[in-house]
Amino acid sequence: IVIGSISPNTGSLAAYGTGITTGIELAVEQINEAGGVAGRQIELKCYDDRAEGIEAVNCARKAILDDGCVAILTASSTAGLISINAVLEEFEVPCIAYAIGAELVTHDEQGNTRPYMFRVNTTASQCTELIGRYSADVLGYRKAAIFYDITNSSGADGVTYFTKGFESKGGKVTEVEAYKTGDVDFRAQ
Repeated sequence: IVIGSISPNTGSLAAYGTGITTGIELAVEQINEAGGVAGRQIELKCYDDRAEGIEAVNCARKAILDDGCVAILTASSTAGLISINAVLEEFEVPCIAYAIGAELVTHDEQGNTRPYMFRVNTTASQCTELIGRYSADVLGYRKAAIFYDITNSSGADGVTYFTKGFESKGGKVTEVEAYKTGDVDFRAQ
């Protein structure tokens, strides 16, 4: 059973991607040592998308077309996950994504569920709205400022849903400032 793993093992999210890849390799090793899946061994193919949307598409196409992967596990960037949905749908290959909060990973712009992309964590709306409510209601904060990554739709989703939760419990978001991944000068904010 050939399974693909697409993660950012180099690039801006390498520290995150290499840990995920190592974890998947360990899990596959343990599964195979225990007899595999229905008596069949798993063959893992790993791909580095460098946290780039176009490279994630290239990795997904290579995994499916060249290496015969029947499923994909991924910790790609939000842009990468959104980008590979078309490939997954074209070839009807399921994908499990983890640690991704953006709504557009598993739903299209009209809110329709993407049939081959599955997540194992909460969405940004689920967790950040709860964090907003908790911050105002339990911790007692009345004002908040938000500093978020504009290059990542999870960041934008987080702003929307944190604000909704925080203000629903009497808090007020007083400042919202954005930055881009890789920025080193934050004086403008």
